[in-house]
Amino acid sequence: MDALVHVVGIGSPFGADRIGWRVVDELRRRPVVRRWGEKVRLSTLDRPGTGLMEQWRGADLVILVDGMLSGAAPGMVRCVRPDELRAIFSQYSSHGLGVAETFALAQALGSAPRSLTVIGVELTDDEGGQREAAASAATRVIDEVEKRLEISHA
Repeated sequence: MDALVHVVGIGSPFGADRIGWRVVDELRRRPVVRRWGEKVRLSTLDRPGTGLMEQWRGADLVILVDGMLSGAAPGMVRCVRPDELRAIFSQYSSHGLGVAETFALAQALGSAPRSLTVIGVELTDDEGGQREAAASAATRVIDEVEKRLEISHA
């Protein structure tokens, strides 16, 4: 399949909630992204909202990377399917119109991507612990995204 894949890092470009930005920054340097060229788009947003729908326009597969606070162990990485979004991200989103609501709106408008995966990284309120959790999780998230890119272009 020769799919157009869009990876979007969500969160703050500064401080604790920058895991999505960090992953996208690292992916820009990875050979797998360069190999697929125009078939892989990378971007970042400070919050999902309706701007997210514009970001994923035309993509076959969208992978969102975002931090979450669900009470799980800091640094835990969780791949979330669209049918799980409301249970996880509506409850814990700090973005106002969050990922779950944005995806539901896109479905209602007929503009949702064919396939969506959200990779959530459990964060913590402790700034020092946050850096540690994000550092350990970033490598696992990048590996997961690269695996999904390879599969989508196999």
